[in-house]
Amino acid sequence: MKKVSHRFLEDLPPNDDGKTVAALDTEYQAAVLARDIATMDRILADDFVLVAGKGRIYTKGDLLNEARTTDRIYEHQEDTNQEVRLWDDTAVVTALLWAKARTKANHSTTSSGLVTRTFATHLVGVE
Repeated sequence: MKKVSHRFLEDLPPNDDGKTVAALDTEYQAAVLARDIATMDRILADDFVLVAGKGRIYTKGDLLNEARTTDRIYEHQEDTNQEVRLWDDTAVVTALLWAKARTKANHSTTSSGLVTRTFATHLVGVE
């Protein structure tokens, strides 16, 4: 099985891994809210995969394309109760996510719930 990855874990200072992962996760949520495609692109690995609560799968390209369109504009995107757990080359972030978005048709959606994000370094030759 190929490891899912986050580009920056291999470059983190050894004593600050959890804080750095938490900061990157928070930075990503702010980038989604601001539709900051450059920051989203920098943070997400090319092989990034998101599995949403109902099982729909999104790639990095899907999320960047969504940010480029005006179909959904986030009015609020915030994590609370964020925790980072580290195991060797893997970080797991859990948080309560609260998001509010509006569509072009002026339809408002609100969602909240526990999210789990898993990040791992790229390991050459590991499958």
